[in-house]
Amino acid sequence: GKTFALINILFCVALGLPWAGRVVERGNVLYVCLEGHTGFKVRVRVAEVERGVSLGDRAQFVDWPVNLMRLEHIHALAKVARKYRIKLIIIDTLSASIAGEGDDSSNKDMARLIHHASLLARMTGATVLITHHTGRDPNASMERGASTLRANVDTSVKVAKLDNQHHWEVVKSRDGPPGICGKFELVPYEYS
Repeated sequence: GKTFALINILFCVALGLPWAGRVVERGNVLYVCLEGHTGFKVRVRVAEVERGVSLGDRAQFVDWPVNLMRLEHIHALAKVARKYRIKLIIIDTLSASIAGEGDDSSNKDMARLIHHASLLARMTGATVLITHHTGRDPNASMERGASTLRANVDTSVKVAKLDNQHHWEVVKSRDGPPGICGKFELVPYEYS
């Protein structure tokens, strides 16, 4: 359910809609889709149809290979983000964004990735959201990989499925309370 949760965040920010009962400042969004490009485009279109809205130019999509371990890729993303006055950059997923040049279990590699994401944020003024996979145990409280991921990010939100119910929970928040949570439902939708 993580991509569906991200699409919901995309719509809330791009359209200035409340998210989880909280006020959202409207801003343009850059979604870097590094997994499942074809299915992702269909999911976004279905969300537009179901909500009766069009994202128009409030959302930009990148489906070219992006490697967050490379500074030249950070600069390329920053160029796109500045061009479209992006306020939120979503990277989906961390694993795909390191493109075999980094190891998500390496504190050194993940510190470098976090540094590059911070640089991207400073270069653009945008918030950078990177989605990552959980470990093999869905009930575990930590994401897979290096401990520096949790230690050096501002916020970490876990999305999980338990007993056929999808839910999310803030498990770390540098500037706010942890434990904020909610549930969501994935509903089948026929689209042609």
